[in-house]
Amino acid sequence: MNLTQFSDFTHNIALLLSLGLLYDMVISNKRRKHYITQKTITGLVLTFIGIILMSTPWEFSPGYFFDPRTVLMSISGLFFGYIPTGIGVTFLIIFRIYQGGGGVIPGILWILISASSGLLWKKIRPYKNKPYSFWELFIFGIIIHIAALLTLFTLPLPTALSILSNVTLPILLFFPLGTAILGLVLSDRKERKKAEIQVTRLATVIEQLNEKVIITDLDGYPQYLNHYFETSTGYTISEIIGQKLGNLKSGYHEKIFYDDLW
Repeated sequence: MNLTQFSDFTHNIALLLSLGLLYDMVISNKRRKHYITQKTITGLVLTFIGIILMSTPWEFSPGYFFDPRTVLMSISGLFFGYIPTGIGVTFLIIFRIYQGGGGVIPGILWILISASSGLLWKKIRPYKNKPYSFWELFIFGIIIHIAALLTLFTLPLPTALSILSNVTLPILLFFPLGTAILGLVLSDRKERKKAEIQVTRLATVIEQLNEKVIITDLDGYPQYLNHYFETSTGYTISEIIGQKLGNLKSGYHEKIFYDDLW
């Protein structure tokens, strides 16, 4: 792998990291009404990214291309599900056939193995709700890329051995690492989105309580209060936020009420 090829590879990894934005869009808009449309669009975007990756490959020799399509499709299987991954697999196989060359069969198998491995890993891994760790993703990346490299034996043996002797080290060095990094980015976004949903649900419940709820900082200055606090005490949000609780008396209630409140 020369300097130009290494530069192309790093550009491709940067492009793969843009999947984080796509994943944000997917997990932010899970609506049953538009489920199929959303999944289809996601699959087409994955296809577009894959075609760009495959258009700037590391070309070992004419007709034998290597690029991070395996990273893309394995991560798609882990995070985007059957429909987007199936769409990506279909169009990327068509594109690889269009590219031609002696490496068409292994190239197609690389797409199929990586995508199906991602879907299978997601399904059979224990503790399915547990976030992916770096080492789990890295080991996953090593496994699928070893499997992908073995498909080179569909070529004539001298050709396969020649290619393997030159590509095995860089592929097993960079591609599993790329898989782990990209997987961590998407896993982190997924967990943050789950946390945001939980906070939204909690806030909704608090707003509907017929109990006073107020949250202060460590110095006792209010940062949040629910609607019932306003209606039951006579205070408004603007009167309370940023004020020391002990200084607040609206005169709306008797002294015993404030004693109880504090």
